Amino acid sequence: MVSEREKQLKNYNKAIFIIFILSVFFGMWAVISKRNETRKLVEKLADLQYTFEGEYLSGHAPHTVVINYDISQLIGYDTILVDFDDKYLAQKRFEVLDKTKKKITHSYLFADYYRIKLIANKKVLKTLGVHVLTKGWQTRISHKNLLTGTFEYFDLSPNLDTAQHRLYVSPQQVQELGIPKTDAFFVEHHNIRNFDADLDNLMFETRIKNAKPEGGINCYDAIIFLIGENNHVRIQFLQEGCTQWVTLQISDVQISGSYNNLSMFGKDLSDWHTVKIETDKKQLHVYFDEIPIFTQRYIELLGELKGILYVFKGCGSVDNIKVINRETQEEVYFQDFKQTSAF
Repeated sequence: MVSEREKQLKNYNKAIFIIFILSVFFGMWAVISKRNETRKLVEKLADLQYTFEGEYLSGHAPHTVVINYDISQLIGYDTILVDFDDKYLAQKRFEVLDKTKKKITHSYLFADYYRIKLIANKKVLKTLGVHVLTKGWQTRISHKNLLTGTFEYFDLSPNLDTAQHRLYVSPQQVQELGIPKTDAFFVEHHNIRNFDADLDNLMFETRIKNAKPEGGINCYDAIIFLIGENNHVRIQFLQEGCTQWVTLQISDVQISGSYNNLSMFGKDLSDWHTVKIETDKKQLHVYFDEIPIFTQRYIELLGELKGILYVFKGCGSVDNIKVINRETQEEVYFQDFKQTSAF
């Protein structure tokens, strides 16, 4: 039989143990809170310790941007660099910033919407948007040189097919650039400009085609990019049987056909088809010939529509582009390529 004294001693030991555990818990909580406060203070001070501003942030290609910066007081970082977001000059995309200098420049050879980032120890401190514009619709050919292993880019005037009212470049035009007939290549049609449309609340509609007799190349990729100021939408169609290589991006969400069933994006593009993309309340919907085939939620806002880009494996075609503000139902852009003013 346990005596009263033994019970009291046992309860006393339990109380001491509980007090010890609570002391450890609150001690750790205080340390973590202090560290978080210190980290936030350091981040706040860091914002006051540098400047990173841009000049000439909009213009037509080729275009040079000037970055004025001062990182002389930005301490506690091993590496401070700028990411120019230049996909076409990969060897010049990243530059380590010299603390003794105040300016750095970068020349963009091709139109696009670029997001320049100031990065310290892999952390993005600030982002600047650079809008390198096209003059209407322009076409670019990308081709991997099998001898050098590097990609080559060629800008050329698109061919307005007046019979079919479409944006199209023929295989003959591509071969005149010196690209061998047996090599794969990609045709890009793009219009980089301010569309005065909110990419998070719009309806985009277009017709596309990528047929073998007209220069389409196996798997017949057809990719639509809607470029926003913060991020972009990438929707890709391939022929049936090739959907492992489908890659989708909806702002912060990336989806690969290698690890997801994206068979709904396997389509026969040998004839014209209508693709519609709608965004509303951070949700994107894709329709193919008016049939809904895909829905995806995202978190980060896309921002204003800064450009439209089509990429085809081979000589794909584009027709009837329409952008509608979903909130007002106003048509903010339309192009059917019936007039040469499209270019």
